[in-house]
Amino acid sequence: MNKFCRFFLSHGYSFTEQAGKLIIKPCCWFKEGIAYENHVEARQLWERATTWLPECSACEQLDTAKGHSFRNASFDIIPPDMPYGAVALDINLDFNCNAACVICGPHSSSTWTQQLKKQSIQVYQRPKSLDHLIRIFDTIDFSNVRRIKFFGGEPLLTDTHTTVLKKIPNPELVDIWYTTNGSIFPDNSVFSLWEKFKLVYMETSIDGVGDKFNYIRWPLRWNKITNNLLELKNTGPNNLLFRINHTLNPFNILYYDEIEDWAKSEFSHNRLGDLTEINIHQCWGTWDLSRTPTTLREHIYKKYSQDHPISKLLICLPIKSYDPIINFTKKWDQIREISWQSVFPEIINYFP
Repeated sequence: MNKFCRFFLSHGYSFTEQAGKLIIKPCCWFKEGIAYENHVEARQLWERATTWLPECSACEQLDTAKGHSFRNASFDIIPPDMPYGAVALDINLDFNCNAACVICGPHSSSTWTQQLKKQSIQVYQRPKSLDHLIRIFDTIDFSNVRRIKFFGGEPLLTDTHTTVLKKIPNPELVDIWYTTNGSIFPDNSVFSLWEKFKLVYMETSIDGVGDKFNYIRWPLRWNKITNNLLELKNTGPNNLLFRINHTLNPFNILYYDEIEDWAKSEFSHNRLGDLTEINIHQCWGTWDLSRTPTTLREHIYKKYSQDHPISKLLICLPIKSYDPIINFTKKWDQIREISWQSVFPEIINYFP
């Protein structure tokens, strides 16, 4: 077992799709994977790693800023006495999504693909069916699996997750996790399947409250998401726990306290009293948190103090131009008939 990170393919398998092929990585944070047909060669390479690899840069940055990362979590997720084989699975195959979030793109959203096509912008068209990839799972021994995490797209929009879950021989030993936008309410057949598993974690992506959520997670609506979450809290299985995934970008970072206040007053725990955790991480790409202007950073440090996790994360980041964000808003605000200035009025002067 790798002593630096237990995900390094002795026990961590992260599956995604690329050009119609099944790609495998040690974890979801790892930047570049390899075709599953070559996974034995990759395992021999990654298992020998004794320090950060170039593909680990995102996790390394988080570790530097917060003193904790997914690598650290690998020692909690994967027990030291586990036999060789798949223990932690990431399933990142479905890209069907009913949202075109400003911080996302066609790489993870079919709605973004449709939006770009309307603007005559050509993007990669993903396979309509994943059956040829799912069938490969029939060749994998899932008997040692203890944790499965489903990404999207929106993983609850398709039956990929239930197809995978039905292949698990000992569900009572397995925790399952969903990274979801909260817009899809599971039906009773999903609840019945979930009840067989040890724990079910719903990690809902919430990057703002009210109109701020509506802007970032367009065209989803805050009221529908919160209604779904409260209904899940009241009617979901007893093994259902909640987490909030909060992605920080230069527009929403000032308003993090609104998320904390909402969670504390409306969604602090599940029906049995288990606490709702807020997981913060930075955005990359066009909305890279590094694009936060210097003057806004200084405001953040004063508001939250330099010892706050948000400030510690921000301090570690270089300063990049915010022009890509402004260029994005000039185009897409007009198309979507919305205005970032009306949604985030307190930060207008920081983006002249």
